[in-house]
Amino acid sequence: MQMMKRLQKTVMIALLITTALLTKAAEDALTPCVATWDEYRYNAETKQWYFYKTYQASGNYGCELGSFGAGLEKGINVPAYSNGPAGSWTTTGLGAYQCVEYVKRFYKDARGVTINQSVDWAVNFFTQFDSRDLARFGFVKIANNGNELPKPGDIIVFGGNEPYGHAAIVKDADTSRVGVIEQNVSSDSCFATIDVKNGIIQNKGSLPTLGWLTLRIGSFSDGWHDDGTSQAILDRYNQAKAAGHPLGSPRDNNNGGVYVHNWNGVVLQDFYGDNTGFYHGYTSIILNSAGTVAHLLKEGFWDHYLNNNGPGNYGAPLTEEITAKYANSPFISSGDYVQPGNEIVVQKFQRVGTTDFTGRRTLIYNKTSGQAVRRFAVGWFVIDFPLRLC
Repeated sequence: MQMMKRLQKTVMIALLITTALLTKAAEDALTPCVATWDEYRYNAETKQWYFYKTYQASGNYGCELGSFGAGLEKGINVPAYSNGPAGSWTTTGLGAYQCVEYVKRFYKDARGVTINQSVDWAVNFFTQFDSRDLARFGFVKIANNGNELPKPGDIIVFGGNEPYGHAAIVKDADTSRVGVIEQNVSSDSCFATIDVKNGIIQNKGSLPTLGWLTLRIGSFSDGWHDDGTSQAILDRYNQAKAAGHPLGSPRDNNNGGVYVHNWNGVVLQDFYGDNTGFYHGYTSIILNSAGTVAHLLKEGFWDHYLNNNGPGNYGAPLTEEITAKYANSPFISSGDYVQPGNEIVVQKFQRVGTTDFTGRRTLIYNKTSGQAVRRFAVGWFVIDFPLRLC
């Protein structure tokens, strides 16, 4: 009898120690996904323990099912979680990991956009776009009418499942299919594809595709500016696209966020695209010092500007890049960076707080020699057009 009591006491102490350790470990995350027996579990969001009955190892509530986002603004993969198998204590649809939860968390973590507006049902992203004032977060609503396809990171919205609908994040899209990542549809998968026919995104099962929300080019964090600055950036973005250089989506390239923002006196919006036609996909559209015209910064000049305190050393662009052969200069010497007949790329800038030629700076890339980008102070460059940049 004494032996039995000592054994029971030892077991109780062990259980208490185990519970304490589990509680401490659960403060940072949910307990592991895989389990094969009934057990108590801790939900880090609700701060509560609950009795969990395993239905399928991969479908446990809170189990990570996959992630997406590394190729977007912040380079952060945002995981999607299982909302629990149908028939479990959560029943799909009633747990914390609903489709709207993922959309909002994705935009906060991967794109730096906090959608703090109430969107209780997924379909409201689209059907109540105006009344929910979603435009103030930089979104524009695009109908599924065959004129264009969504981009990675867009919020795609479905009807049906009245009155809730469904929402997901676009992973990829082409003329035959759209791939999405979602929550609260399957207990063991977060990825799905929807067919595209004649430019129209087809139903997702029984759910009709209404359209999607995308970040509007030219939007500031407080929305669209009607003073012409937003329009200037949008116009330059569209010009690049028309010229065969789609710049992709707004991106947080230098901790400035995805919106138009002020970087040490220079107003710009950053982008990243996989099919820009440039040797890398990072670009910026920057307003001139007057805020009336926007210019594109790309490739080697973008690299140099970003890594050499561009706003402080160069300011805002005065011109686009110009490529031509160098013709003549009264200041040229043998062995200088640029020689007559060299093919060069030139872009002019005006330093913040200056208005005359003393504040002008020039970035030059010598295509003939292949030497790295150089900065010149004022610089007179007469090229074959003839054209003088000064």
